[in-house]
Amino acid sequence: HVALGLLAMGAVVAHAGLRVPPNVAGALAATFWVTSLVGGWGALAYAALPRALSRLEREGTLPEDLPQKLADVDGRIFSRLTGRGRRVKLMYARILRPASRSMLGALLHAASGRTLREESERLARPIRAALAPDPMDEDVGDLARMTADRRALRAQVPIHLALRAWLPLHVILATILFVLLVIHVVTELAYR
Repeated sequence: HVALGLLAMGAVVAHAGLRVPPNVAGALAATFWVTSLVGGWGALAYAALPRALSRLEREGTLPEDLPQKLADVDGRIFSRLTGRGRRVKLMYARILRPASRSMLGALLHAASGRTLREESERLARPIRAALAPDPMDEDVGDLARMTADRRALRAQVPIHLALRAWLPLHVILATILFVLLVIHVVTELAYR
């Protein structure tokens, strides 16, 4: 499909150039280029994003399951904090909770190439360094792991959107493109 799209771009440039006249041919050309851009975005998304998504998942997750998984992680964090001392709760509230809620941090994690294990270690490292030696090490590790899971789930939302949203638009534009192509051919044949 991508190869055909590239060939079609070459054929359009050879046939019509890059101009967009104010008629059916111009509408056809504009629709073609927008359809090509959307298709190009889809090709790039499918080339890069599945790898990023696989690094963010412990198990395959459908987009519609993400809100429930986020709620589950929040429940696990709450139960892990329940009954813990003030230091653990304070450490979570000041360091890990903001990290778990930051969409920018989630997207940076997705772009970094780090796995969930590497991200949880990265989140736990400064806390362990500040509190060492301390018996809360297990709490830090578990909370950092859950924070990394929460960040990863948040990053999956825009990735799934980028993988899915372009296709309906591409199909609609391709349909409009086909209709405009038929109109263009009919009008060119009728006025010759």
